[in-house]
Amino acid sequence: MATGTRYPIPYVGSKRRLVRWIMESIPQDAKTVFDAFSGSGAVAYALKKAGFRVIANDRLRYCHHIARAIIENDTVRLTDDEIDALIADNPDAGTFVRDHFDGVFFEPGVHRLIDMIRANVDRFSGYKRDIALAALGRACASGKKGFTYFHSTPAHIPGDTPERFRARVAETAGWLNSMVIDTGARCEAHRADIMDILPRVKADLVYFDPPYATEFDTHNYEKDNHFVEGLMIYWDGLKIRMNTKGRYYETDHTTVIRTNCHAFFSSLLSRSTHIPRWRISYRDRAYPRVHEIVSMAEALGMTATVKDIEHTYSIAGSRRGAREILVMCDRANG
Repeated sequence: MATGTRYPIPYVGSKRRLVRWIMESIPQDAKTVFDAFSGSGAVAYALKKAGFRVIANDRLRYCHHIARAIIENDTVRLTDDEIDALIADNPDAGTFVRDHFDGVFFEPGVHRLIDMIRANVDRFSGYKRDIALAALGRACASGKKGFTYFHSTPAHIPGDTPERFRARVAETAGWLNSMVIDTGARCEAHRADIMDILPRVKADLVYFDPPYATEFDTHNYEKDNHFVEGLMIYWDGLKIRMNTKGRYYETDHTTVIRTNCHAFFSSLLSRSTHIPRWRISYRDRAYPRVHEIVSMAEALGMTATVKDIEHTYSIAGSRRGAREILVMCDRANG
C-alpha cells in the first residue's frame, strides 16, 4: 500500500483513523507486540511496517484471514491471472447465498456472483486463499450502506451491480497484494479465544482493542459481521435462523455488556501480567469506566497513564465531543 493511502479495509470499531496516534505510544524497544483483538488489522499492519514482530489474534475468521494475508504473509501474492480466475463465472458453484439470502443485503444478481466467487476461492490454498477470502469479505462489507455490519435489509448501496461487485473484489485483491511486505520479522496470525491464548503469548507489549459496552449500545462483532463470517466457511456446520430479518446463524459468542464487563476486563488483565507493557484502546462513557481499568491495572502491579483525543465514531457519529482513550500500562518494578 502506497504511503499516504488510507487503510482499505472497513470494519466496525477499526482504529484505521487513529493508527498514528496509537503508534506514538509504542516504545521502540518493544521488539514483539501482541495485537490481542486484531480486527481489521490496521494497528497490526502499522506495527509490522514499523519493524516490530507482530503476533495478531482474533477469534473471527474474516479477521484471521486478513491477518494471515498481510501480517503473517511476507511474500505470497495473487497473480493477475489468479485474480481473473477468482472473479470468473463458475457454473458449478453452489447456491447457498441465493437460497438463504435472496432479497437480503445485496442487489439482484450479486448473490449468484458471491456464490461463484466463493466457489473459486476453494481453488486456492495457503496465503493465496487468505487473500482471496479477505478480498471477497471486504467486497461484501464495503457494499453496505452506512455501516459494514449486517443487521437488516435493505442495507446495500442502490445500484451495486454484479459488475461493480466483481470489480471491487479484484481491486481489493490488488490492494492486499500491494500490502504484502517482508520486514525480516517473523509475524504470526492466530484465531484463538483471547482468554486461552493470552497466558501462552511471549511478547514485550500487548495492544488491546477489546469489545466493551457504552452508555449508548453494545456490540457482538460476530453477529454484526455474521454474513461475512459465515461466508468464510460457506456456513459449513452453521444453522441459519431464517425467521430473523438478517438471517443470523446461531452462535454461543458472549456479548460484553454492562453486567459482565468488569469480570471480562478483570480476567483479561489478570492473564496479561507476564507481559510488561499494555496499551488499551478505549473510549469515554464506556463500561468499566476508565478509572476502574486504571485501578485494575495498578492492583496487578502496573503503573498506568491515560491520554485521550477527540474522535468521531462511525457508529455514534452524531454524538459530538466523543473521546478516544489510550490507557498505557507498564510494569511498576521497571
